Amino acid sequence: MNSIGDGVITINSQGIVRSTNPAAAKIFGYTPDKIIGHNINMLMPEPDHSAHDGHLKRYLGTGQAHMLGTGREVTAQRSDGGRFPMELHVSEFDLEGSRHFLGSMRDITERKQARDEVMRLNASLEERVQKRTAQLQAANEELQAFSYSVSHDLRTPLSSIAGFSGLLSREMGSDEAGERTKHYLARIGAGVVQMSELIDALLKLAQLSRTSLRWDSVDLSTMAQTVLNGYQEREPGRVTRLDIQPGLVVQGDPQLLRQVLENLLGNAWKFCRQQTPTRIAFRRESRPDGETVYAVQDNGAGFDMAYSDKLFGAFQRLHTVAEFTGSGIGLATVQRIIARHGGRVWGESSPGQGATFYFTLGTVTP
Repeated sequence: MNSIGDGVITINSQGIVRSTNPAAAKIFGYTPDKIIGHNINMLMPEPDHSAHDGHLKRYLGTGQAHMLGTGREVTAQRSDGGRFPMELHVSEFDLEGSRHFLGSMRDITERKQARDEVMRLNASLEERVQKRTAQLQAANEELQAFSYSVSHDLRTPLSSIAGFSGLLSREMGSDEAGERTKHYLARIGAGVVQMSELIDALLKLAQLSRTSLRWDSVDLSTMAQTVLNGYQEREPGRVTRLDIQPGLVVQGDPQLLRQVLENLLGNAWKFCRQQTPTRIAFRRESRPDGETVYAVQDNGAGFDMAYSDKLFGAFQRLHTVAEFTGSGIGLATVQRIIARHGGRVWGESSPGQGATFYFTLGTVTP
């Protein structure tokens, strides 16, 4: 009894303390002689005295145990009147033909405080999660409203502009219209087409956050070859040198990963327009730390790394529209898709020396 860390007290069938170890005396703030010979009720709050006496009397008379053989959390009282939570285990034993009871006990104040703190934190976390969920729901509703507005409210005036421009051109006739007038009408038509393309790109970018990922095995090599074959068919006269590493199979969303390759390979094709031959490579690399990286490399116009922080922002362009056409949303779309796959994307280049865009697909699982 004296060597164990838990408090141990024995009482007789009248509830009188027969023995106590130093650990128990320390828990309650008494010396052993102040406990031995006194009723066990002195170690519990006043309201619990009659209940304890009743439980002991009932057990002795009927054998109906209330605490015997079980571990329970009870409220105990120290010598200074302070109350604290205690874990108590009670067992019965026979001593010289007389029934006695042994209680092993442990002060669980710190444990209970830690448990209460965890419960408080959990409640606080649940409240924050509910708030965050409500905010996300509101943001999604706003995004849906925005998408509807973009899709309908912005397209309507564009359709009117395009329609009336066409009517005006036909009304004027080719003989009556001056070159300047026809040029203005052509500029209006080009502006309508460009705005329509921007609207489509915005809608696709907005929908990426709400689209559920459909996980499957994706052959990036075959997909890249298909994308580049399409560009070659549209420009059969361009001299190209394509190097696509075979067997690059990954896990991901096929539709979204196709958008990644269409944007990266499309940029490579576009920015190599003035290079003969056009050189585009797609490969897989292993970094020294074991990370798998996919690379799209070209010999095109390149860009200044001083402005690399603008690469993946919507409508951020490192070349003018007059030099290279485009919506300015492609790389922002790539970044969002790669992030949803648990990866990252970045570019390396120098002006006139081509560019290489790298991406990883992380370890996200469906």
